[in-house]
Amino acid sequence: MSELTTKTLLRKAITSLTLGDKLNLADTIDIKITDLVDDLTPQLGGDLDLNSKNIDFPTTANISDCLDDDTMATASATTLATSESIKAYVDSIGSKSTLVFQAPLDYTGGTTEFYGVGVQNTSRAEVQFQMPFACNIKNMRAAVTTTPGGAESVAFTLMNEGADSTLTCTITTGTSANDLVNIHAETAGGFISLKIVPSASAAGARAKVVVEVEST
Repeated sequence: MSELTTKTLLRKAITSLTLGDKLNLADTIDIKITDLVDDLTPQLGGDLDLNSKNIDFPTTANISDCLDDDTMATASATTLATSESIKAYVDSIGSKSTLVFQAPLDYTGGTTEFYGVGVQNTSRAEVQFQMPFACNIKNMRAAVTTTPGGAESVAFTLMNEGADSTLTCTITTGTSANDLVNIHAETAGGFISLKIVPSASAAGARAKVVVEVEST
């Protein structure tokens, strides 16, 4: 029979002892695993308490907590997030995109025009396009390359089919205006366009109007 010294025993997994092995120890030894590397299949016997310590991942060190924050207001480079809070946050912001109405030519004072995406015409039917999904359209921001001049103005209105929506703004002085209050609810399959109404003597200019689109 082989005899196992204390040093050898501590190095040898208990499961590797065979019937022919004999323990020859003068004192009782409390065998402990001092490194998780020594245990290839570690299991918890209860909840894991970090004891005010952190967890170091291969690429990110000092992870200290896992938060359930639906708004992500407590975002941190050293905390994780629960799957519930991630889903809640994504659901709250929805699917957002930006829609730009812009045409290659200047508008003319006194002439009402309609813009689509990259096109303009005096006929709405020629430029309107269909929204493939239901959405809220909001936060209109309009800009022109030249101020209308004097008491002149340029009005911008989102059109739904042949009707004006509540989303509208007017440039009177300067070169920009916005409507960050009104929201137009568009149905899936609805047709939209942008109407531009320069006053009779407004200086001709090129316009660009940006709106936010949020699926519903």
